[in-house]
Amino acid sequence: MKNRIIIFFFFILTVAALRAAEVNAVQFLKTVASSRVYATASSLIGPTDSADIIFYNPAGMFSRAGTSLCLNYTRSFQDINNLLLAGVYRKMHWGNLGLGIQTFFYGKIKQTDINGLLDTARINSGSFQITAAYHKNLFKYFNLGLAFKAFNEKLTATDNNPGFAVDLGCSCSLGGLHLLTKNLYGHIVVRNLGIESGWGSQRHSLPLTLQTAVTYKLKIFLHHWFDFGLGLLKRKNQQPVFNTGLTYTLFKNIFFRLGYISGQNKTGFRAGLGFKIKDFQINYSCGFHDLGMRNMVQLSFITGSARKKFNLKEKVELLYYAGMKAFINKDYRQAVYYFTKALALDKTHTRSRARLKEARELKQKKENLKMLEKAMQELQLE
Repeated sequence: MKNRIIIFFFFILTVAALRAAEVNAVQFLKTVASSRVYATASSLIGPTDSADIIFYNPAGMFSRAGTSLCLNYTRSFQDINNLLLAGVYRKMHWGNLGLGIQTFFYGKIKQTDINGLLDTARINSGSFQITAAYHKNLFKYFNLGLAFKAFNEKLTATDNNPGFAVDLGCSCSLGGLHLLTKNLYGHIVVRNLGIESGWGSQRHSLPLTLQTAVTYKLKIFLHHWFDFGLGLLKRKNQQPVFNTGLTYTLFKNIFFRLGYISGQNKTGFRAGLGFKIKDFQINYSCGFHDLGMRNMVQLSFITGSARKKFNLKEKVELLYYAGMKAFINKDYRQAVYYFTKALALDKTHTRSRARLKEARELKQKKENLKMLEKAMQELQLE
């Protein structure tokens, strides 16, 4: 009930903020600069171990403990390039911290004098952004995220456009402890809440954005995962943009990504491919937009602490599924063994605890029934 109340008020505040938005400035705040996010059309915005999530949903960096780093390079066309660097330190007890830097290079702009003479100066134009994010888990299934952004946009030697903005995100589990829906999540993100920005006396509102998404992680076989995402993105005075995407993970080391976006001047497919080698992951994505084709390359790194946590979690899941297989086959003795082993590794694994209790009861009933049948047979012999 508390989760629903918080989400409701969060949504009301979001709608009120969007109604107050006017003309947009600093358009680079709307640009997707992550290869992983771009390949899935911005639909998979958590939970994830990739540090780039701090730019899109600060509430989505709750996947597992450890430290992760991310470096992304984007080339759109000609001189327009983008560089992204982000890091996340996860500490489940007191929250997760993230820090990121983004730079956009627009190329050199030719400056003229009052007589119209060209090439009087060439200015390196671009923008720079620093993001600090914090995430905290509340009420077990509810996650809140907050990101502060400081930026500056430069077009000429004298025209600088500094500013500040805040991103708010919330992610919650929609499936609870149910076996089939435990990896179903809902996300609401408000990006670019801040004061007006611009050059000189021309002040405009930031590109305030509301994004909602539903993500689902489905395990088909032992090492085959599908991540699905479906979302809606809305900006003031613009048509809503619908996006959907999926990631197919093969043997934990190969990633195939596909996304589709439909909206105002943004209809089209995106695609990506990724490889994981030990602690490193390399991602590539491409797609077309109004400025031409975008090519992105991303390198991610997860430290040993996160990998150790992941291996432990994977072992617990494997033991749980082995117990479920024995449980379905009515081999309750074996089921009790696997569930007990899972709880020995992770005492907070509630699904194993619930199934263990049920398996023990059925095991006892089965043993009692055998004893009763044996007694009946002995009576018949007498």
